[in-house]
Amino acid sequence: VLDEDSSDGKGTGLINLGAIVIATKEKKIYKVNVATPSREQIDYSDGAEAHRALTRVENEVFFNNKSGIFTLGQRQATIGSLRAKALTNDLQVLMDTITNHSICAAVYISKLNNFYFFADTNNDSVPDTCIVYSTLTGKWSTYDNVSANEAVLYKDSSGDDHLLIANANNGQCKEIETGFNDNNVEITSTLETKDFDFDIPETLKTFEVVEIHGFINEVGQFDFNAIIDDDTTTTPA
Repeated sequence: VLDEDSSDGKGTGLINLGAIVIATKEKKIYKVNVATPSREQIDYSDGAEAHRALTRVENEVFFNNKSGIFTLGQRQATIGSLRAKALTNDLQVLMDTITNHSICAAVYISKLNNFYFFADTNNDSVPDTCIVYSTLTGKWSTYDNVSANEAVLYKDSSGDDHLLIANANNGQCKEIETGFNDNNVEITSTLETKDFDFDIPETLKTFEVVEIHGFINEVGQFDFNAIIDDDTTTTPA
């Protein structure tokens, strides 16, 4: 199934999607019949480049190639018919800075509903950038100072989950997504989005409701600022 046919590149991974076995190559993706065995190319014209970034996320499979990060899942109201959908159309500038897609790594933490993707954006063979996709909101965020060659979910003897990364700079293993006890002290953070940028400067934009999904304590507070087209910052009434 994963032969060295030069027309579709070398094999990059095997993963299951329910009862379906998926075989990925650099330029194509196949659905595999393990009984025969035989393969059938899915309705998608590209492949998956990083075996460490091939990740099962709920009922879908996430993968990456030179065009970005994609999700592979069954077409609605069908059985065994797969489709690929782009997840990073809004991040194309960042995706274009990745020169070596084969060293990318990823992991999904179902408890947090987060998909973590590590990539080299400085062309130095070090996965220096971490972006995180929330399956709750369908949005991406960037984690600062998190670089990892590999990431795994570790379950300890008490059954508690721990997200461990292999630091790409010093070779040490460290835990992230921990230590959130604020001890009643503010944890300051900033969230920026261009979701409301319609590329039409003269258009009046009215926002009646802003929804924030995530974890916050009962006395937490959000301050909202709107940056208008001439970079003037305004505070909503």
